[in-house]
Order: sequence, then C-alpha cells, then structure tokens
Amino acid sequence: MNWFSLRKFIEGNKNIYLSIIFTTLSSAGLGIVIWTVFFAFFEVIPPDRWFAIIIFFFSYFLIIVGAFSVMSNTRNRKVLNSKIYCWKKSWVTRQALCLLGGCITGILFFFGWIAFEKYDDFWLFLGGITSFLFVGALIGMAMNFISHRTILAWSNPHTVRIFITMGLWSGIVWLNMFAQVFNFHTPVIGIILILIGILTLIFKRKYWIFIDTYQQKFSRNINSSEHNHKSQSDLIEYYVYPDLLKDVNRLKIEMLRRRAFLLYFLLPFCAATMPVELAAWVSVSASIIGAFSVFAGVAIERWLFFAEAKHFLLK
Repeated sequence: MNWFSLRKFIEGNKNIYLSIIFTTLSSAGLGIVIWTVFFAFFEVIPPDRWFAIIIFFFSYFLIIVGAFSVMSNTRNRKVLNSKIYCWKKSWVTRQALCLLGGCITGILFFFGWIAFEKYDDFWLFLGGITSFLFVGALIGMAMNFISHRTILAWSNPHTVRIFITMGLWSGIVWLNMFAQVFNFHTPVIGIILILIGILTLIFKRKYWIFIDTYQQKFSRNINSSEHNHKSQSDLIEYYVYPDLLKDVNRLKIEMLRRRAFLLYFLLPFCAATMPVELAAWVSVSASIIGAFSVFAGVAIERWLFFAEAKHFLLK
C-alpha cells in the first residue's frame, strides 16, 4: 500500500476502522490506569519504580495511538474543532476534555510514583482525579454513539455499560499480566478480575440479545401507537455501514460473535485464573496470551458494533 492509498483509506468518510482502533486501544489504556490507581489506593501493588514506568509508558502509548488514529481523519478533526466551545452540549468535547485532563493529572501521579517511589497522600489524590476523568472519558466515548437517536443499536442503555465494562475488563487483564511479570499478583487482583469478567460477559450478552430483538419490539411499539390514527407510517431501516455486510450473512455474524466471546472473554479469563498456582513461567505466558487475546476479541466486538447498526426512520 503506497502513501496515496493509505491517505485515501484514512480520509474515508465512513472509515470505521480508525474508530475501532481508538475504542479498542484507548479504552484499554484508560482501564489500565484506572485499575493501577485503584490497587495503589488499597496498597495491593507495591510502589515499585520500574512497575510504574512500564505501566505509564504502555498505557499512555495505547491512549495516544488510539487518539491519534481517530484524529488522523480530517472529518473527525473538523467535528472536534466545530464543537470545542460547546462542551455543555457536545459529548465529543466532554470526552476530549476528560481525556486531556486525565492524561495531565495521570502524568503527575506517575511522576510522584516514579520520582519518589511512593504513591501516598497528594499523589493518590491526583490518581483519584485521573481515574474519575478517565471513567468520564469512557462514558463520553459511549455517549457519542448514544446521541445518534435513529440508530437504536447504539442509542440504548446497554451501550454505556459495555463501553465501561469492556474498558475496565481490558485494563485489568493487562494489569494482571504486568503483575504476573513483576510477581506482584495477589488474590485480590484475581478476585476483582473474575468479578469484572463476569459482569462484562453479562452486559455484553444482554446487548446481543437486545440487538436480536429490538427491531420487533420497535415495530410493535410503532404499530400500537398508530392504532388509533388514520394514517399508517412506514418504517424505513437501513444499515449505517452497508459495505461491511456485503458478503456477511446471519451465520457469519453468529460465528464472529462466538469468536469475539472466545477471544475477549473465555481465553483471557481462563489464562488469567487457571494457571495461577502453576510454575511462574506458565502463569506469565498464559497471562501474556490472554492480554493480547483481549485486543483481538474487543476489535471483533467493535466491528460487530458498527456492522450491525441500523438507522430506523418513519416515512
């Protein structure tokens, strides 16, 4: 692929792959920092300098790469610039402000940890602000999609839940991997990982059930509301990204869902929990496999999130 082709790909009006990269990588980076602050607050992980350095550079690398990928598109930059002064109404601006503010306070938090090899008092206060802002960034990420009212696959309460839990799940799987590498793993991390994993699975399962049934429910609501009216409106539906489903039928959608489930949940969950009592090299290797598996699974889940989205309009 030459430079012209790459530029054409990036500048595509409906280039969802940049959004997939952003929501997959950046949410994982946010989750890693949120859980690092959480476990530091309860002193689950020691204030080791090299652990903080690795966590800082890796999580910020994911956040920056994700943000750069989505902002490399001219259309996305124009949308952000046009709404930069409308933060009270625009979730794009709120998300950007939370992300920027959290990155600044996060740098200060990690500076205190790395420079003084401690994370108490003032540094934990900064870490708490960072976690608060990063959770706000995850919520803003979801609300950007919920604001599209005619796309019912996005504009529903399930969207916020899956974006928050997916970010936290990706983050704790990666943090567990680093804890295994540094031999900082404790039962507390394992218990939290299990709870977040089950919660993520429940919310994602409920979302897929909603996707499979919301069209019939919406049609019934329209028919019942117009029962006493003389004129009958027609329901128009069409895919937001029809090119994604050119050669994809229902069986392939189900197959992709199973692959997403295997990669984002089942494999990481088993890799993080089952080998804990085995030799160190086994648990470390398994946690590394599970961490990279999360990326693949969430990327497939995000692709499905865009591919299955439909506009619903009344004619």
